[in-house]
Amino acid sequence: MALQLGIIDFNANPDTFHPILMIDAEDKGNLQEILARYPQNFNGIGKLHHHKVKLHVDKEVKPANVPPRPFPYHLKERAQKAIEDMIQQDIIEEHPRDEPAPWVANAVLAPKDDGSLWVTMDARNVNKALYPTNHPIPRHEDIKAKLSGCRVFSKMDFKIRVLAD
Repeated sequence: MALQLGIIDFNANPDTFHPILMIDAEDKGNLQEILARYPQNFNGIGKLHHHKVKLHVDKEVKPANVPPRPFPYHLKERAQKAIEDMIQQDIIEEHPRDEPAPWVANAVLAPKDDGSLWVTMDARNVNKALYPTNHPIPRHEDIKAKLSGCRVFSKMDFKIRVLAD
């Protein structure tokens, strides 16, 4: 019914998504010019400088220290390499082994398109101690609506220094 009303369009043989190939031939020269003009913006992972994020922590919430979840055996080496790379790139820092750590959250692994691993953390327990903000994270639908009609996309990683109360 939705197909007949024109609400959706079904293509049995859709174009394959190739991000690099989606740039028009005449735009590739412009892209090379931008890459040459601003190499510092495209070398490694960027950092958000001169901006501190202040988290408002509820002191009444007891710190959570959860036991670590083991990584799947076949991912252990890749996970360790990803963590070492993040430490080297100053994205994360290693907690001193001789100091107590009242808040401990598990690492979560997700595969990236290039075969490497995305390492994040399960922050559900940590989030319980944070006061809600007046600036909520935008909903998925809102982001998609704002990007409607856009042709060139990029993905970025960046580091934020966090201060707690």
